[in-house]
Formats: sequence, C-alpha cells, structure tokens
Amino acid sequence: MPHLVLVSYYFPPDGGAGTQRPVSFARHLATLGWAVTVITKVVPGQRQDWEPEDSSLESNVPDSVRVLRVGFGDGSSPDSTCRSRKRIMANWARHAGHRLDRLLESETADVVLVTMSPFEAAGIPARINAASASSPRVVFDLRDPWALDGWRSYRTRFHWKQDLARMDSMFRHADMVIANTPGSRAAMLERFRSAAHVPVEVLTNGWNIDDFQHVLDTCSFEPRTDGGVLEILHAGTLHSNTLYPRTGLKGRLAELASYRPEPINPTGRTPYFLLEAIRRIVDSGACSRRPRLKLLGDIDPATRRCIEESGVQELVDEVGYLPHQQSVEALCRADVLFLPLHGLPEGRRALITPGKTYEYLASGRPILGAMCDSDARDLVASVPGNQCVEFDDIDGMCDSIMKWQSLPPAGTEALSEAMVRWQNFERSRIAGNLDQLLRGLLESREA
Repeated sequence: MPHLVLVSYYFPPDGGAGTQRPVSFARHLATLGWAVTVITKVVPGQRQDWEPEDSSLESNVPDSVRVLRVGFGDGSSPDSTCRSRKRIMANWARHAGHRLDRLLESETADVVLVTMSPFEAAGIPARINAASASSPRVVFDLRDPWALDGWRSYRTRFHWKQDLARMDSMFRHADMVIANTPGSRAAMLERFRSAAHVPVEVLTNGWNIDDFQHVLDTCSFEPRTDGGVLEILHAGTLHSNTLYPRTGLKGRLAELASYRPEPINPTGRTPYFLLEAIRRIVDSGACSRRPRLKLLGDIDPATRRCIEESGVQELVDEVGYLPHQQSVEALCRADVLFLPLHGLPEGRRALITPGKTYEYLASGRPILGAMCDSDARDLVASVPGNQCVEFDDIDGMCDSIMKWQSLPPAGTEALSEAMVRWQNFERSRIAGNLDQLLRGLLESREA
C-alpha cells in the first residue's frame, strides 16, 4: 500500500474553502488504497478571522487517516510575537517541516503532497533528497496561482519578485505541480522556464455528492411562504475593505508602494454593485418580487459598512457562517446565486475560479455571475438561464434580476439534472484523477 503524506495548514475541524479540498483528498485516497498521513496545525484555542470552525467536516475523515498536528512554537497556538498572518503561517511551516523530517527518519513515504495556500508551506519538504531513489516524490498542489495571482497585494514590487523566486524554486524541486484551473496552468508554463521540466497538471475544485444527495433525500422543497421576495444568495467571503482606501500619510504611502501582479479592480468582490442594482429596482417600483440579498459567511466591518451605506440595508440578511451541509442546503433552496469576481482590462482573463462556483453549478439554481473573462465565467455562461455581466455593470444586474421575476421555485428535478451534468467536478472523481496522477508518478520512478 503506497504511503501519502498530505501537508495542509487547513484541516477539520477548520471550515471554509481551504479545508474542503485537502479533506476530500485524504478521504478518497484512503478508499483508493493509500495509507494517508496528514500533517496539519493544532486546533487553535482562539481562531483568526480566516479560519472558521466547522466540526461537521470531521465526519469526512476516515479512521484510517492518521492526523499529526503541529504547533506554532508554543505547542498550542500562534506565538504572541506573530503579529501578522504571514508570520503565523511561516512559523507554522517551519515547525511542520521539522515534523515531516522526523516522520521520514522513522518510516517510508512514497509521496509528499503539499497543498497551498499558505504558500510559506512551499519550503516544508526542502530537505528531501530528490536524487535518492528511496526519497518520496514531492507534489505541490496550488489552490491559487501564488505570485501570478493579481488578487494578492504585495507591499512592494520587490516583495513580489521575492515570491516569484520562491515559486521558481518550487518548480525546480517538485516532481509534479498541480494547478486548479486551466488558466493558471497556462500562466505558470508561460512565466517559468523551470515549469517546462516538471509535469504541471490541472485538478479543479469541485462539489461533494454526499452533501447534495442529503438535500435530495431530506429536503421537501415546499413552496416559499414569502412569494413576494426574490432571494439572491451569496456564500463565502466578501472583500469590502477594497472599497475604502487606507487613510493618513502612512496608509497612502503604503497604497502607493504596493504592487499587484495583475491590473485588477478588486471592488468586484464586494456587494457594492449588486446592492446598488437592488436599490434601483426597488426605487423603480417595477418588480413584483423584491430582491433580497442573503449573505452566508462571516461579515467583516467593511462589508457591514457597505451594507449600511447602500440604502437597502433592510433587504439584506446577514446569516453568518454556517456548517457546510447547511450552506449547501441554503444554496439549493435559493432563488438566485450571486458569484462575483474582480475586474480586469478587456482582453485579459482571470486566473482563478472561486471554489464556490462548482457547488453553485451543482445546485441547479440560476447564477448571476458578475465577473470578467475567466474559466469561471465560461462555466457559468454554459448553462442556459444563467446571466453573466461585468463586475460593475449595474444596469446588466438590474436586467438580469428583472428577468427572474417569474422564476419557478427550487425543486428536486433541477438539482438532480445539475448533479448529473456536473458529475466530472464531483470531488471523488477529482480525487480519482489525483490517484492516477500519483500512481503514474511512482511508476515513472520505477521505470
């Protein structure tokens, strides 16, 4: 039985998008004949805002999966001296690297799979001797395109160059690199000569059939009692701090010095433009069903400020973070799903696909995609009834919402059809593809 060591900062009882991919890999590879060891962080006593708790995901971890938890230096939580997220991640990665070294001294592993972010984890397998035939193969799984991702804002261009160098080093030390969109794979191959000497594969994110089958088995989809409402749901994180530039001399200088790898407009990943569309529709009095925005996920102060300043605060429901199964049920019951992405100049394509895209598609509900050209937009636009507009096209959002005024309620038929249509993105299939890639990598070493 081949032995896989999966290194992931996020793992249950962590919740959020960063957890779902690694827990799926661990779960399904264990059923496909791998001995799986996970190196992850200790369960934090006090959670940061980027790592919500979702203990319900622990049921997805088979008993056969061994989980080794690594601290931040004090054995239980981030050091008090770690003032920034980057320092916290780097501190953990250093200790995780030591734990991996000790593990490999006492037992054999066939593959070490490091899933990122955080990208500080790229250095964890640094001491593995790639020249040794007995050393494990090293695979990096990039859930985002790292230094090529325009969403990442660097303190200066110099700091970006440092990350580019680290990314280049990753390719030079990898036996395989996995991208999660075709666009990010193409960008990596174009940017790094070192990427030409290592297999660069694509494994997208996806959706879990158990979550959606549970909805089919348990939800009655009774007609809504609020028939005069068109519920527009967004699940996940909004980034409304981009609406409010830093103030003061220090803040303005920091803004001037900062650098993004792509010329993006980050305000697309906020509710601002949709809220303005809702305000215009309500003010016009032309709608038979008033649009109402339902937000699943933690609400930061900037998003709350955006809502309060919108003029339609009474039409926004702030639900907060829900356990993943409950979130899926809410998706399947909503009238419309809102999928925003940042903006880019004409002729450029975004490299990322929001992880929620695949669950949105599997729900069978209509999607309002406010996004630039991208793999995500191509997927959403391929379904009749979905609407795609530019991130700041308020008129286009208004037109789309008005088209859905007579939208029929959610039901099992549309959900069942969507689950069949998007079955290639189901997580067990994606893990099956990973299984084939890893076994092929081991066979190539033996040859």
